[in-house]
Amino acid sequence: MATDDEGPEFRERFQKACAFVKIVSADLDSEQLLYFYARYKQANDGPCSTPKPGFFDFKGKQKWEEWNKVKEMTAMDAMTEYMDALTFIAPDWELSVSDHKSSVQLFQFWSQVDSGKVKLCMGQAVSTMRSGDNGKLKDEQKTLFDWCVEGHVAKVEECISRDRKCLTQKDDNGMTLCHWTCDRGHLDMLRLLLRNNVDVNSRDADGQTPLHYAASCEHEEVIELLLSHSADINIRDEDGILPSEATENPSIASLLSSVT
Repeated sequence: MATDDEGPEFRERFQKACAFVKIVSADLDSEQLLYFYARYKQANDGPCSTPKPGFFDFKGKQKWEEWNKVKEMTAMDAMTEYMDALTFIAPDWELSVSDHKSSVQLFQFWSQVDSGKVKLCMGQAVSTMRSGDNGKLKDEQKTLFDWCVEGHVAKVEECISRDRKCLTQKDDNGMTLCHWTCDRGHLDMLRLLLRNNVDVNSRDADGQTPLHYAASCEHEEVIELLLSHSADINIRDEDGILPSEATENPSIASLLSSVT
């Protein structure tokens, strides 16, 4: 648990930051919510000590992984990163919060995140605010993956024309352009990648294929397109999970189970 060593003013500012995130949570994407969630938990509960959820509990696994990534972080550093990240995406947030919410209200909010009542995207998430805030970057600062996440087909096509090696390039989580495309459900981007013979069965750091991502995010048209280009439904990730087991949607699970 966090101590009072940081001082009452510091902790009060942190509480106000938490209150502001609660207010704007509907406008935050999954990466941002996960980033804040992990640091809130680290600041208030200390290092993650709960067992890792199985893959079928996809949202629970995401939250556990993000919290576990910051297990070495002090409570003060966790609160500092929380507030710095919020200032980055909303510089005037302190002017919008005249008084922080009660500890009970904030606990209830993050408990709702824990229980899934505050929805997080089911796709693979990264732990940096930069990836969750691509729109704040200037064009010259954006990477190939930024353009892919945004669904900017022309920019990605331009990169491919310059160097086809980008089709196999992976980010820090082992995700390729195809993984990100299937996570976000960008059909036109996927068509571009398929025209350029992208590997639809590439695996990320957890052994998950683009089909795992499309299934967990319930992008049915993306799944159908992948299957029409020989995506393998029988590849298991490191937890032994098939793409058909990575979704709670019965029709998608049936689609992935009935392919011959």
